[in-house]
Amino acid sequence: PSSTDLVDAYLADARTGLPAAPSREIVAYRPHLGLDFVGAPMVGVGVGQYGFGLGGGVTGYFSDILGKHQVGVTLQGGTSSQVGSTFGGAVTYLNQAGRLNWGVSLVHVPFISAAIAAGTTTVNGAPGDVVQQELDKITVDQGQLIGSYPLSLTRRFEATGTYTRLGFSRTLEQVLLSGGTVVSDTTQSLPSPASQSFEEAALAYVGDTSSFGFTSPMTGTRYRLEGGTTFGTFRYG
Repeated sequence: PSSTDLVDAYLADARTGLPAAPSREIVAYRPHLGLDFVGAPMVGVGVGQYGFGLGGGVTGYFSDILGKHQVGVTLQGGTSSQVGSTFGGAVTYLNQAGRLNWGVSLVHVPFISAAIAAGTTTVNGAPGDVVQQELDKITVDQGQLIGSYPLSLTRRFEATGTYTRLGFSRTLEQVLLSGGTVVSDTTQSLPSPASQSFEEAALAYVGDTSSFGFTSPMTGTRYRLEGGTTFGTFRYG
């Protein structure tokens, strides 16, 4: 046969000489969370005449390959010779597998304030000094349910339900000194206010036709109509 006939034959039979197609099994999609990114970890250390301090924090974000399941985690903590150890954190889960998007968020955050007073006293019958430090701690524990139902690409309903608990604690540390030497160092709990809690519920209608640039929206409009209520043992005002 001529070269033209051979070329025509090869073009008509493009599969001859190729390896056999591998058999592929089609399976249902199974989401597996993987690490998307980690925020820059922060670590701080301090040492001085009043003791030492150590603190830090880190943030991580996880999701599956299609973004249907997303998890964000933030951890922060610290310890010092003056206020002891404090740790806080937050975790958020968002499910976008269906049209109804929903999620849950848990938060634990401690807030600490301190007041120090110093004076003179009598220690074992001799003049001495007394230093008192009062620590007031407010702990915020919060759980939130989140829901979002899109009506179109630019309009949606959003709903949230939040439970917040405020815990209170007070401690007093007293140090007695005689001639610059620590004679005693005691810590006691002080009467604290009873814990408070409140619940919040909100429903919103949201519209958003904005288009983002690098740092902010460039065109479009946004609006949000929201109504909510608060109830529980905590009262504003």
